[in-house]
Amino acid sequence: MRKLRRFLLGPQGQTHCYHVVSRFAGRHIVFGQSEREFFRTLLRRQLRFSGLRTLAWCCLGNHFHLLLEVPDKERALAGWTQEDFLQRLQLLADEPYTRKLLAEVAQCQADGDAGRLAEIAGSVRERLFDLSRLRGEGPKSPPASFGSPGWSE
Repeated sequence: MRKLRRFLLGPQGQTHCYHVVSRFAGRHIVFGQSEREFFRTLLRRQLRFSGLRTLAWCCLGNHFHLLLEVPDKERALAGWTQEDFLQRLQLLADEPYTRKLLAEVAQCQADGDAGRLAEIAGSVRERLFDLSRLRGEGPKSPPASFGSPGWSE
């Protein structure tokens, strides 16, 4: 397995820059125009949620490259409140799991369950400004056009 490469920009502990590459097995052409648009939409939503920033990206027929800026997590989250973390969930409100979690947040707020609200906010906090979490986020099934006969470049 390849090691994640990290290049530091600026003083240690502030900003990290990562080059991320993902390829499809078998050199199959997967990214047609609609798949690229889906990928771009998904990438933007996940990056807005996670707090990472795209410096450059390239989407080819069977793989993509990303150059991502990842701020130091502790510095980036300094001053955030529990409410800030819970509001961040709204960025992913169209995903089924997040809709359930937002319903649970509303119920906890109505019930005054501060303990559970703190747990949820903590779980959101752990997902922010973290490249390894970003790599595992997103829908678990691709759009219907992925794998359909006749799509290619």
